[in-house]
Amino acid sequence: MTERVDVVVGTGGMGAATAWQLAKRGRSVAVLEQFEHLHRWGSSHGQTRIFRFAYRDPRYTELAQYSLPLWRELEADSGAVLLEQNG
Repeated sequence: MTERVDVVVGTGGMGAATAWQLAKRGRSVAVLEQFEHLHRWGSSHGQTRIFRFAYRDPRYTELAQYSLPLWRELEADSGAVLLEQNG
């Protein structure tokens, strides 16, 4: 069986975010990964990350501020806690 899709993206962090946003806009998206789940070759492996607003370049600060509501939206859509803020 052949299925047509509008966009094919990788399953890394950027690809997953892109797929989510495209699907929200009604596009048909296929997400592919070349390695097994939780592989060690990606740039974002492991269970913890730092989310911060303090950057030397104000463009990164603006992007972080823009992204926080999107993290919360993704949590609401998925029913999972994805970002825990401490301190």
